[in-house]
Amino acid sequence: MRKYQKYLLLTTICFSTASLAGWNSAESDSIHPEYIITKDDHIPSQLITGNDSKMIGFPIAKSFSAHLYFTKGSKSIEINGGGLYATKALKQQVFDLANEVDTEEVKLISEDINGDGFNDLFFITSSGIVNCYGDYFLFNAKEGGFIHIGHYPNLNIDKKSGKISSYERNGHAGRLYREAEYRFEGNKLLTTSVTEQILSGDGEKYIKKRYLLKNGKLELASSTLIKR
Repeated sequence: MRKYQKYLLLTTICFSTASLAGWNSAESDSIHPEYIITKDDHIPSQLITGNDSKMIGFPIAKSFSAHLYFTKGSKSIEINGGGLYATKALKQQVFDLANEVDTEEVKLISEDINGDGFNDLFFITSSGIVNCYGDYFLFNAKEGGFIHIGHYPNLNIDKKSGKISSYERNGHAGRLYREAEYRFEGNKLLTTSVTEQILSGDGEKYIKKRYLLKNGKLELASSTLIKR
C-alpha cells in the first residue's frame, strides 16, 4: 500500500460543460460546482485552479479529502487517502487508492464513452511519455452509481461514428505498437480486433499480427513478416 503521508500526488479533475448535464438533471445549467477542501493534519495546502474554471487540481495526502458537488442534493465525487468515491445517498467506493499509482499526476476525466447520454469516469493510474492507462467506470443511471468495466489504455471515443479504439506505442520509433477496437454489449466492453507489431525472435524482422473476435474469443486472423 502506498504511504500517502510520504508521497504527495497532484490530482486533476476535468469536467466539460456537457459533463454536468450527464451528472445532474435539468438544474445543471444553473448550478456551479462547489469546491470544499478539508485537511486534518494542518499541513498548508492550496487549491490550484487554472484559467478554465472547469478544471481543478489539488494535492492529496493520507488525511486530505476533497469534494465536488454538482447538485443541491447529495450527488458528489469525493477523493481522499482511502479511495475515489461517488456518493448519492450512500457512499460507493469506485476506486481503491491502495492500488499502486505510478504517476505523479493522477487524472480523473469525465466523458460519455458508451453513448447513453450520461458521463462516465476514466481514472488514469499510470502514464508515460506516449501511453497512459487507467480504470473505466460506467455511470448507471438507474441505480445512480458506477460500474467498473476494467483497466484499459486511454480510449479514443469518436462521437460521430461511435467507434472506440486505443493505440499503444511500444518503441522502435513507433514501429512496435498495439492497436485495438472495442464495442459495448450492455455494460461490457468487448475487444473486437487487435493489430500488433512486435519484434521477431532474432531481432531481424517485425511480425505484424491481426486478431479478430470470433465466438467470444480473439483469434489470430493473419501474421506477416516485415523487414526492418
